[in-house]
Amino acid sequence: MSFDPFGIEYYPSKLKLEGREVQNRYILAINNIIDVLDEERSDIEISPRSGELIVHELFISEEKLKQIPLSNRVAFRVKGAETAMFFCEELFDVIDFKAEFDSLRKAKISTDDLAPKF
Repeated sequence: MSFDPFGIEYYPSKLKLEGREVQNRYILAINNIIDVLDEERSDIEISPRSGELIVHELFISEEKLKQIPLSNRVAFRVKGAETAMFFCEELFDVIDFKAEFDSLRKAKISTDDLAPKF
């Protein structure tokens, strides 16, 4: 695999299901955590127990994001809201034009939108 984005590790894997096995898959470890939280627009509280941030609504600061080279923000998590993962638009464009990725679920989200919860 020649794709090698900053702060991302990927490991070959296979998924064992009842009666079959899915191979040629990868597990992504997104270790790239960057400080792009928009403190003014986000809804944040500090946990009284742990003292850690609890982010109810996450907004990304476009100003902070633009200060980070594109090569260092291909895929990242936001400092203070590490459960949210973001991928650059260029990555979605590659996926959008390759037939081998047709089965992937994909959606572009504006930095003005709220990150979806699953």
